[in-house]
Amino acid sequence: MRDYLCKMRISCWALSLSLFVSLLVTSCDKKDGQESNSISSKESQQTISPNADRGKEIYRANCFICHGVDPAHEGPLGPAIENSSKELVTIRLKKGGRHYPKGYKPKRETTTMPAQAHLLSEIDHLMAYINLEHRPKALTKASTLKADASKGKATYDSTCAGCHQKDGKGKAGFAPSITDQDFLSIVSDDFIKQTIKKGRTGTNMISFSFLQDNQINEIIAYLRSFQKNPKREYNHDWKATGDLTRGKKLFNGACAQCHGANGKGYVMGGSGTAVGLNGFLSVADDGYIEQVLLSGREGTAMRSFDGSLGLAHLDKQGMSDIIIYLRYLGKINK
Repeated sequence: MRDYLCKMRISCWALSLSLFVSLLVTSCDKKDGQESNSISSKESQQTISPNADRGKEIYRANCFICHGVDPAHEGPLGPAIENSSKELVTIRLKKGGRHYPKGYKPKRETTTMPAQAHLLSEIDHLMAYINLEHRPKALTKASTLKADASKGKATYDSTCAGCHQKDGKGKAGFAPSITDQDFLSIVSDDFIKQTIKKGRTGTNMISFSFLQDNQINEIIAYLRSFQKNPKREYNHDWKATGDLTRGKKLFNGACAQCHGANGKGYVMGGSGTAVGLNGFLSVADDGYIEQVLLSGREGTAMRSFDGSLGLAHLDKQGMSDIIIYLRYLGKINK
């Protein structure tokens, strides 16, 4: 027993000595350590930056159908969410419905917002996009036309609204939206002009070649009056390269349900447009089609197909393969 107590005293003494030495060393190095930690912390803050591109991908795949393509503007169902606090976004993602931070007054009294707790791990990226880097500072519209939009409205109402509706939002299975922000930010004036003049063979869109050029320009000016977002720049000369067989497989799996197995759209009972006919393919360059796949079309069933959060999880090559297949359909469809 005495030997045991002796060993215990020695062990306690050794432990105390060890702690004393450790504290002494720590005290001597404290100042240097603080400076080192401070530098490391600053370096960490400088190198760890939320990825706004990732945030855009998340927003496009999960939010823009309701909140619109630009977080700074009202969406079809949801309010503008630019400059939202992280607390608000966290609660809305976690619980949805009528759940808000204490004392917060909702912009809209709705319960449409579903809980999306699976996005909480991505919230810093999402916040970076909706609050910091989602758009250029200056709005550059895709048009330089100098035409009378009010006259364009009158012509539109008499010749276009019957199919595309008064607000230009279209009707699923009958006529596409031509005032959604995605369309207006990527489409050229010439694209619209040629479509009006030539129509879309094999679809409900007849030729309106009887309209004068100034009337067509006025219609375009009227459509541009709906545009809130900047012109989206892309390479109009880019040509897709890829595998036709893979493109067909991807199209059948991701696109045919709406656009039809042969890309003929509405006439085959689809809810999507005829993307496999020359009426569309003759005015849409490969870059335009890629942009639609990347962003989808605001307020429509056409969502982004881009990346892991997209509707079809496509990468750039997959999109190229689909475009190759569409060009093939343009050659064989009558």
